[in-house]
Amino acid sequence: MAPEYNHPQAQPVLLRQLQVALYRFLNPLTGGVDGQGWPFGGAVYTSDIVSLLQKIPEIRHLGSILLFELRQEQGIWRRSLAAGGMVQPPPWGLICSWADRTLRSSHAISLIR
Repeated sequence: MAPEYNHPQAQPVLLRQLQVALYRFLNPLTGGVDGQGWPFGGAVYTSDIVSLLQKIPEIRHLGSILLFELRQEQGIWRRSLAAGGMVQPPPWGLICSWADRTLRSSHAISLIR
């Protein structure tokens, strides 16, 4: 993290910037690698997230990036670690991101000094 973000008052600003970038990128209509949304059945890879975050000048290093899938099975949402570092929706599915405390679907970001 850039030195100017190495104090408690600036860190929430950087966290918010990272969350906004992730929610925009994982938006089914306006996100994606080209900013034109995600195609039906299109996968998101850990490397896509790395590429996105490397474009933010304040970020110096990246640690572990874990992707989780949320899938509805028999009316129940199930959360699981994405196998192989990618989330592959079914052919009719879309990549999207939303915050729900019950489902633990938000972005968890830790800043390391």
